[in-house]
Amino acid sequence: MKILIICFLLLFGTIIQVTDAQDMQLSSDIDKSQIQMKMDSTFQINELGVLLIEYKLTIINNSTANLIFNEPISFFLPKEYENKINAYFVESEALEIQNINYMNELVIISNNKRNTIVTIDFRNENFEIKQGEDFGISLRLMLVDVIELTEKKGLYKVLIPEITTTNFQLQQLNFEMSVPETATYANISAHYTRTNFQIYDVVTAIHVDIKPMFGQKFEYFFLTETEGSNAFSKVEVEEIVREIFITKNGKIMIKENLKIINKGFYDLKYIQVNLIGPEVDENGVPLAKTITTMPNREPALNEKKLVILLSPPQNRLNIVEILRVGIPEGQSADITFVYALPEAYINHNFNSITVTIPIESPLFTISDKYSIVINSPDSFSIKTKSMITEFKDREQLSGKNITIEITPTLSWASMSIIPISSLIFITIFLGLSIYKEKPKEEEEKEIVKKTRELLAKYSEKITYEKNIFSRLINLSSEKVQQEYLSNIKNELTSIKNRYANVLGQLKREISDLDNTQKEKINKINQLEQSLERDIFQITKSYEQLNHENINKNDFEKRINQLQKDVEKRINEILSILNQMLDSIR
Repeated sequence: MKILIICFLLLFGTIIQVTDAQDMQLSSDIDKSQIQMKMDSTFQINELGVLLIEYKLTIINNSTANLIFNEPISFFLPKEYENKINAYFVESEALEIQNINYMNELVIISNNKRNTIVTIDFRNENFEIKQGEDFGISLRLMLVDVIELTEKKGLYKVLIPEITTTNFQLQQLNFEMSVPETATYANISAHYTRTNFQIYDVVTAIHVDIKPMFGQKFEYFFLTETEGSNAFSKVEVEEIVREIFITKNGKIMIKENLKIINKGFYDLKYIQVNLIGPEVDENGVPLAKTITTMPNREPALNEKKLVILLSPPQNRLNIVEILRVGIPEGQSADITFVYALPEAYINHNFNSITVTIPIESPLFTISDKYSIVINSPDSFSIKTKSMITEFKDREQLSGKNITIEITPTLSWASMSIIPISSLIFITIFLGLSIYKEKPKEEEEKEIVKKTRELLAKYSEKITYEKNIFSRLINLSSEKVQQEYLSNIKNELTSIKNRYANVLGQLKREISDLDNTQKEKINKINQLEQSLERDIFQITKSYEQLNHENINKNDFEKRINQLQKDVEKRINEILSILNQMLDSIR
């Protein structure tokens, strides 16, 4: 009998605890009738199969007095999200003004039988909302392993809380979900508003009067991988190593080492990367970086070569350019590439330079292991807190920086990264005499310099042209506004004029210095003219379709052929540029 009584008391205590846990989430010391809340909920799936969630909550004080807010705010998410929230961020300008700038420390992730619960616990903060005013709070979440494969090849599903409930009543909930154009919606119900953009396929919906509720019903969204895109997958990142090193001529370089697993349906041939530096130039034109691929095999099957990232600002890396093949389903691969650190991240001091390295990962996801490694050559002294630093979870996306100071040592032989004032200082300090090169050596050095400049300028120009080309071929074959086509043609003309003088001057100077390069330069000139003509022909074909001077079938045949011609000419130009690059090494 005693045992029965004890069991009953334990059971009763458990019931009380569960009830209290739920009441704690819903309890309030403030008059909620004086508060109005609205929320924008945004869900985005990127090409790595990562789910990004952002809740923007607006709290409005409708009372006749200032309000002290000291209540937790809880978001009730699917139970299936348990242990899958890899990173979270909380931001609020209004709260930072009140010196509450540690919101991430207030986040509690818990669960019950029906929900994963994310709570921002403000119970000990006591921040003020003035009468008639409002303030905003943003909660961002990253979930890596929520995309599921179905039995049908190319079809994915993901559980999405279209209506996310909180412990407060929401007067209005604005829902938005975006998926990449490489994996669009398989089916969408009529209550959504759907908008197609070049990069994302977006659906929206508006809901009103959302009451606090546990266990809201959640539904799956189905996505179909676009045939032949080979840019979307469920990707697991095992390790990322960002290596900073200095070349013999003093240039600061970034080497990205990625170890990834393709857990999707098809070979993965393209992957979106997030590299250091701006995504647009000074004119606002999307800009993709030029990188140098690095073979991962010994002996190397591939030579180092120049590669331009595709479709800026998405900046997709062509995996085939590095590995010669895509990454098959269920297999892993190591990808390595190198690029120069932009000058904006380098500050020249009197006798040293200070380098800022962003921590943010080169992939839009969380890696199992992510580290930044700083290599210190004998010719330079490097000051930093740590030569190897590892980052966990949200640290990989924190937006913080690592700062290092680089100073030449006695064995230093290159002065290309130090300003003139510093050169004078170092020359005196080291007791070095100025070395005068022989005329022949001076000439060879000039050829190398000019050729590298030419390669860099051509890489920039082709990047812009590839971007325009990509935008054109991704247009539907339906009627395209003439204004849009005119803007495209103006952009092409602007790019052509922007580079005409500098490219012409560099080509003449190189030919005068080295006759062996003349043939390659002439070939590039021919290909460049043909490339520009073909891209203009694509715009002209759209205009002819608009004016019904060509039928749809003939239009599509012409576009397909022009696409092949453009891609061929771009590849030929890049091949010649790589040959020239190899010849000067």
